[in-house]
Amino acid sequence: CLHAFIEAHERVLSELSQLERFTAVRLCVEQVILAAKRDLRLLEELNPRRFFYSKHALVLKICISRRKHFLEEQVREGWIAPSDAEPLITLTRELLAEIETHRPRVVTNWRGENRDLYVE
Repeated sequence: CLHAFIEAHERVLSELSQLERFTAVRLCVEQVILAAKRDLRLLEELNPRRFFYSKHALVLKICISRRKHFLEEQVREGWIAPSDAEPLITLTRELLAEIETHRPRVVTNWRGENRDLYVE
């Protein structure tokens, strides 16, 4: 989540030229981004395995979301028939839902006993 938070706020800063007039707001958002990046580095040091997993899960979600949006755009422009694209769009929605609910397991010892990576 922190990756997405940072990316979204950096994108807002780069795309909204109106923030140049409100320097206090811009500086506040920049400070929030810096704090989030510090927290992200701390999380990486404390639990590198979880950090690695979450970073790659986010990239996977972004890639699948982009493919879904591309398919929807092609249907809107008339390049793909809606009946042909619907199964693919449904599949991408299911994949995104599966990514959201997936909880990896980690082998913790030589006997192959597993534990959840995410302790809730």
